[in-house]
Amino acid sequence: MLPHALIVTGQKGEDLRAYVKQRIEAKDELLIVEHHFNQSKTSTGIYIDDIRDMQLNVRSSKPGVRTIVLIDDAAKLTVQSQNALLKLLEQPRERLHLVLCTYTPPQLLPTIRSRCQLISMRPAASIDLPADKEARIRFMAGNISSEMNRLASDNHYFEQRSKTFELAKKFISSDAYQRLCIVKQVGDKRENALELIDASLMMYDALMRSRFATKLRNEAETLLAIDEALRLNGNVKLQLMRFVIQ
Repeated sequence: MLPHALIVTGQKGEDLRAYVKQRIEAKDELLIVEHHFNQSKTSTGIYIDDIRDMQLNVRSSKPGVRTIVLIDDAAKLTVQSQNALLKLLEQPRERLHLVLCTYTPPQLLPTIRSRCQLISMRPAASIDLPADKEARIRFMAGNISSEMNRLASDNHYFEQRSKTFELAKKFISSDAYQRLCIVKQVGDKRENALELIDASLMMYDALMRSRFATKLRNEAETLLAIDEALRLNGNVKLQLMRFVIQ
């Protein structure tokens, strides 16, 4: 049985949608809300118009039909869209269920979190890792079992993540000019920038475990600040340039 409103979370790489897939019935009405690029193609999010459109679609109930709204990557909801969503949370209609999937619940407004039950998905069972890729998979996954499973079973995803880590390796070890070239390569693609920073931070963590240096710590802290600014919709190129000119 689904509660009226819930947040589904788990370790990075977990298939959070599986919670709904396992509970949906043939007669249910499923509406999925996903993030997308804004009009200028500079960032992705779930915007207030998306929530308003969804509200229109679920305004009326159908006899004997349960409506399930799945908001994928709910941390992409803007502040305005979260405030609009509150109306549905505060004045629920019968047989309407709102499911917010996110790996980072703290990025949602406290007013949203307080009105939702929190469900944490259990890590997926581990699978055998290919011997020739095992070390790389464990490193890229940060030993998170679900992420290791995905890297081992999805070759396209493995290749994509490998390229991101190779780029991150160049980004943190190169001079200012080469870093600038990488910033130009990333362009205005916010998702790519966040993936680059995530991989770079994992590398900094490994480096500092083997040989701590103040310079490494300072650069890692700069990347953490950039990551936070990007998640608050900061300009992608300008934020990455902070790392180039530090």
